[in-house]
Amino acid sequence: MAKFIEIERNKGVDSNIPGTEWMMVPVGKPNLVVLEDGEGFAVRASEHKEKITILEVARQKFPVVAGKIVSLFLSERHRLFMVTGKNGGEARIAAKKDKSSAEIKVSVHGSRTFSISFFFLQDVDAKKVPVSRTVFGPKDAKEWVEGLNSVYGSQANIWFKLGKAVTLALPGLESSASASSAQLLADHKDTQIAPGKGDLQVPIRVFLAGSSLTSQDSGHPNGFFHIATKVILMKDQVANVSQGVTPRPMLKTLAHEIGHFMTHVRGAGQGHEFYKKAGYQNDILNTLDGNDIKIPKQRVYDWNPW
Repeated sequence: MAKFIEIERNKGVDSNIPGTEWMMVPVGKPNLVVLEDGEGFAVRASEHKEKITILEVARQKFPVVAGKIVSLFLSERHRLFMVTGKNGGEARIAAKKDKSSAEIKVSVHGSRTFSISFFFLQDVDAKKVPVSRTVFGPKDAKEWVEGLNSVYGSQANIWFKLGKAVTLALPGLESSASASSAQLLADHKDTQIAPGKGDLQVPIRVFLAGSSLTSQDSGHPNGFFHIATKVILMKDQVANVSQGVTPRPMLKTLAHEIGHFMTHVRGAGQGHEFYKKAGYQNDILNTLDGNDIKIPKQRVYDWNPW
């Protein structure tokens, strides 16, 4: 039976549950989708043709378009299509052959870009010498931003650019991720960031608080998003696969807390239980394991509306 499936995990195509196939396509850029067992099927946009263009990729070009490693998954049973967004909104792709058919819903989204800055906290000892709280430093920020873009960019057309990445020495810091500590960090003169235009008007500020950080929210043992100040505090997490720690634990927590930022920045956000009332299959990025960080369809609609 012919069906549309994802070519690679978490690249903007959902095809796990039959009948709910869906893909995110960026305005002005392409995304890839596979039609399995689709030989002889005619493929076209069946609704809102003005939203997308569809181009089949020749088999000899699979390694160039899809990547050499990913293309190894493609066999004679697969046809590869490049879908490019023209205008924001919904469309639908249908594959038909005689009485057989398959389809996938498409949602075309424009680009959003947020500035994100990292502050690596330091205590000040009796001799007024800064002592780092965290094993991480400014050099790690670039990799985290690249990781965030690999998660949010491909799935929601939401992107991040690195602002500040600096150490911050403060005396009398609490170890808990409390409202008072978040407010202190948000108000400090060295953490102020000049707002830009559009989404850059609300820069994201992330504070690395070391291994001793404790959260007042039991559901957030490794990170904390403070709604009022829109700042994120994070605990050190170092990968140790032998002990069951995810390969990219810092990215896992950072992506999750930024999910809260996205939910609240528009003024209509709610907490973890909201997904149950809204029909979400999962909480904010709660299907992640460090390498597998999934953004549910409804969150794409929430965070990057047309």
